[in-house]
Amino acid sequence: MTYNKYKIDQPPIEKGILPVCEALNAIPGVSTIWSCEGHPERPTPPYVCFNADRQVAFKIHEMLGDGDAGKKLKYLWRLTATFDQNGGYEYTICSNDKRILDDSNRLMSFFSGKRWNQSDMEKELLKLSSLLNELA
Repeated sequence: MTYNKYKIDQPPIEKGILPVCEALNAIPGVSTIWSCEGHPERPTPPYVCFNADRQVAFKIHEMLGDGDAGKKLKYLWRLTATFDQNGGYEYTICSNDKRILDDSNRLMSFFSGKRWNQSDMEKELLKLSSLLNELA
């Protein structure tokens, strides 16, 4: 199965983000472009970039609500839009949660255990994919 509309040789989709990519691709009119499951050691948040009709993107935006999908998600997420190379929209679902993005106090977060980890994020991504499946 190919998720990349540019047909560039790429490594397989990381297993943590795969359910989100599959859920998005199951929504009519949506095609994912690239993604990342996130990497806490860097820290890099998980994200998925995709093409969709504005109406579909707006439904995803509404589903996320204030970012946590009505407290169904542990972390905060956002949907952003940018222009693609043809002047159309490209959308990105990405976590904008301070617990994921803030690298200013890495040592303290290591000892306090408040830093996110990969298995915790995989559970979060499964919840996100479940919510997206409801839109398909």
